[in-house]
Amino acid sequence: MSLQPRLRRAARIDRIPANPSPSLNHRISLASVRQLTTRLALGALLLTAATACTSRGPTVDEIAIVQDSYQVVELMGLTAVAVGDVIVAQGTGVPLLTSEAASERSRLDLARVPMTFKFAEKGEALVDLDAPDTFMRDFAPTVSGALKAEFAAVGADGYAVRVDAGNIVYDVTVTCTSDCVYTSPVDATTITLAKGTTYHFILHLDWEVFAPTHPFSTEPQVEAPRWNLGAQVELKGVQVAAAGARGGNGLDVERWTTTAHGERTSKTVLEVADGHLQASRSVVADWSLATTLNGVPHVMLVHRPAFDQVTLTIDGVAHGPYSLQKLSDYFGFSGGR
Repeated sequence: MSLQPRLRRAARIDRIPANPSPSLNHRISLASVRQLTTRLALGALLLTAATACTSRGPTVDEIAIVQDSYQVVELMGLTAVAVGDVIVAQGTGVPLLTSEAASERSRLDLARVPMTFKFAEKGEALVDLDAPDTFMRDFAPTVSGALKAEFAAVGADGYAVRVDAGNIVYDVTVTCTSDCVYTSPVDATTITLAKGTTYHFILHLDWEVFAPTHPFSTEPQVEAPRWNLGAQVELKGVQVAAAGARGGNGLDVERWTTTAHGERTSKTVLEVADGHLQASRSVVADWSLATTLNGVPHVMLVHRPAFDQVTLTIDGVAHGPYSLQKLSDYFGFSGGR
């Protein structure tokens, strides 16, 4: 094979002038910049990928810690809201379930129910967590047990007097009259508030009822019924101890204790207008959960600044924020109530 073509190419390269023209300099500089830009972009992409690889989802052990600890938060939220609903029902005569979605409550046809709000200054309520609701459904199928609530007004405007509008604030003391048990739908793990466990919360209620306008009145017409109700359940500085168990009978059962300390505020606003029931709901919470598993102590912090946003810090490692759907995907519970 002849080497002549290679020599010709070499000769052509040798003929490039020592001082290229300005236009050639421009072309070389532009090519260099483009090459450098490409390399920088590639480097940034690789750095981003490397950084992404350092963040991770929860490990198997962390998932176990969450599942064994977070159940207490579920149990506290369910029991407090159930008590609040019973107190609301006493003052309205209607089973308003403030913890459920408006689409479910609408089957009560509340938009056609004349509503009268008349709350007592004090009283007590017995709550059976296994009793069926108006639709013959279990309000909280994951929870069983019985509660007694004693409540007294600590601030009110119109309680037991005005039925058209008013507000009242109750100090509520809740006592478990039996073991109250949360059973995980994932693996049948149980968390128990023992009989005799007591905690407190504040229940804020405010309401307004618009009477139908007389047909010959000059005032704007108001269709009956039209009303609204706000119910806020506020746990502050609550501390309870719950017992956890998993496994079979006898020696096969794994047991632990979780101590929960924190606060939680949930608020539901119901409004009937133009023949329709509308509802809005918010939940914020902060909990510290101390759990010992297999002799090893763990601390998990739960930060919920919005209804659909939860961040978990497990032994100092933060995970999230999660939506309620992601929380369910990773750990198998909703955390939505």
